[in-house]
Amino acid sequence: IHTAYTNRTHKILTPSIKRIAFFGIFLVLSSQVLLAQNSAFSTYSPVCDTCSHHLNLRFEGASFFQNNEYFDSFAYGLTGIGFYVQPTLEYYFIPNLRVNAGVFALKYSGLDHFDQVIPIFSIQYQAAKSLEIVFGNIFGTLNHNLEQPLFRYDRFYTNHVEYGMQFLLNTKNIKSDLWLHWKHFILPGDTAPERLVVGNNTEIHLLSHKDLSVELPVQFLFSHRGGQLEPGPHYVATLFNGLTGLKFKFNLNSYSSLQFQPLIAFYHALNLPNPGDPGYQPYQTGFGLYPKLQYSYHHFNLMTAYWYGKK
Repeated sequence: IHTAYTNRTHKILTPSIKRIAFFGIFLVLSSQVLLAQNSAFSTYSPVCDTCSHHLNLRFEGASFFQNNEYFDSFAYGLTGIGFYVQPTLEYYFIPNLRVNAGVFALKYSGLDHFDQVIPIFSIQYQAAKSLEIVFGNIFGTLNHNLEQPLFRYDRFYTNHVEYGMQFLLNTKNIKSDLWLHWKHFILPGDTAPERLVVGNNTEIHLLSHKDLSVELPVQFLFSHRGGQLEPGPHYVATLFNGLTGLKFKFNLNSYSSLQFQPLIAFYHALNLPNPGDPGYQPYQTGFGLYPKLQYSYHHFNLMTAYWYGKK
């Protein structure tokens, strides 16, 4: 459940009791969003190293309700209610090699038809003890575990399917997700440019202690548009968004912890089109600050953060 409210909504709730009740509900729902984003929204599953000639049915699905009441010029309000389903058949030809085939279907409440119906096909191979390779439909969206300034979590249902290739590394001190998402393929005569995204999320463990652990997160996205097959005028542009910082985790006891993450984001654009041309962006460079504080108690998570972005 995703919730948001603005100052205009806050002014309508004039009685103090309504304000307190709404704020309490908002905190509870926000904590559930945070928990779901870290666990329930993950669709990744490792391959089986003992399975051979096994045929399984895998069923994924989620329902969602999101209400963004925005009234500013730089963001539009959006209410999304619906569900998606993704049934697939998975088959192990040999241990550590799995093939999935099925279909993804997205349905918004209030529409008589499915908004998206996409065929699903993927090959997942355990190339080494700590390395997995995925071709076709990769483990995308919230599986990348990117910070929200880089990647909106509502893309979990609006743009759930990502096709390309993916390398998943998981060692004692390094966990990394490197992927290529080919968003739009073109043929001769197509009028739209090709579009692709290259991304990476790497967590490096710097210190691991009973009461304190320190990690170095490194995240980036390259968004590229170009190609020479569509009719002119041609342009090739690349947008870079990156984020890094430190992650401190203090273990208060066996069931509670406190995390502090001072993060900084960067933006840079290459070969931007001129104003008025397709693909134009108003800024070429920019940065952002994103400090986060999170308290965890058993399965309850409460997070607060501040975002400052310039260009």
